[in-house]
Amino acid sequence: MKLRACLLPILTLAMAFSLAPAALAQSKDAGRNEAKADQILERYLTTTGEIDALKSQTSRRDRGTMTLTGLGVSGDVEVLAKAPNKSRTTMKIAGIGEVIEAYDGKTAWVQDPIQGYREKAGLELAATVRQADFFMAANYKKHYPKREWLGVETLNGAKVDKLRLYPAEGPPETWFLAQDSGLLIRMDSVTNLPQGDIESQVYLENYKKIDGTMEPMRIRVVNPLAPITMELTSSEANVELDDSLFVSPRAKGGEEIIVVQ
Repeated sequence: MKLRACLLPILTLAMAFSLAPAALAQSKDAGRNEAKADQILERYLTTTGEIDALKSQTSRRDRGTMTLTGLGVSGDVEVLAKAPNKSRTTMKIAGIGEVIEAYDGKTAWVQDPIQGYREKAGLELAATVRQADFFMAANYKKHYPKREWLGVETLNGAKVDKLRLYPAEGPPETWFLAQDSGLLIRMDSVTNLPQGDIESQVYLENYKKIDGTMEPMRIRVVNPLAPITMELTSSEANVELDDSLFVSPRAKGGEEIIVVQ
């Protein structure tokens, strides 16, 4: 699922800019709700082809354009992901410059012309580690040890199953999966950044089957700072990606850097 590697960079850019019987019944309900949530997630994995991808894919490169609609700013974006846990997103934005956010399996780092270089820590790092897992969706039980089915709602005229997923670290996420297709069409989450927390709704649209997996070719991020739309024009699996692409400037011993804690 390509969004695993691109959501945090987009948001970083936007920021730069007591009864026992009752308790027992509640416990049983929680167990049923988790089982229902897992059933829906397993269907999603089958529908998207994530399970088969475990056997056949080791890397992915996505390219496209992004627009900060509220600011009238646009640019090119490239998202690289390599199994088991490397990711890099590069955004080249007219009038601003190049923004890079990457994780090499040990260090998560950001480089941009506004704030310079920094390395992630705390909940922001935990979210990056989770999203950098090349098979994050397939490993949902590891990344989200608690899961709940909250019921059925209507979203844009379609019936959706609403799930609440609790990561091992950080605030819970809410996923909306279409009942007709089984696809994930929206994610609500809180992203922890040094400047503060930001609530976002991510809409996943225009799914296409590419190299055996269903991928959203349009990702819209709605947040209080700046609405962002990313349109992907190409997606390739099993491309050659050198590990050096993900390594931080500090590790490479490059130019002088500023570390923001």
